[in-house]
Amino acid sequence: MKKFNFSLILSFLILTLNVEKIVTSKHAITIHGLLAMGFSMVIAIGVPVVLWLEMNRLKQGKPMNDELSKMVRLKAYSTSYFISIITWGTVWGLSEYLKLNTFTFFSVGISVMLVTGLLCWVFYKIKGVKDV
Repeated sequence: MKKFNFSLILSFLILTLNVEKIVTSKHAITIHGLLAMGFSMVIAIGVPVVLWLEMNRLKQGKPMNDELSKMVRLKAYSTSYFISIITWGTVWGLSEYLKLNTFTFFSVGISVMLVTGLLCWVFYKIKGVKDV
């Protein structure tokens, strides 16, 4: 419970600082700043959600690493991996056309990988994994 409370406080702090930066910024926010804020917001929202889901599993008496949760993670990570390969190829192709610098290239790629991994995990957590 202490980890969950700490992550909620940290998430609230990150979100508050990002909103404060957007509101008080006198200059236009660059794509780098926007990507950094988006990345930190995804982490700030994703960590408490994952901890909350795992705490609910433990309260229901389910073990932390049972076969079903391993299958869900394996399926989610493999799907996320293939989507990430396609994403990196797309970003690489567009970087030549849009003249993206290296920092933006890696920021977009890693941010999309993180979001894709979380979305795949949530999707397979809700949908479940069929027996093969």
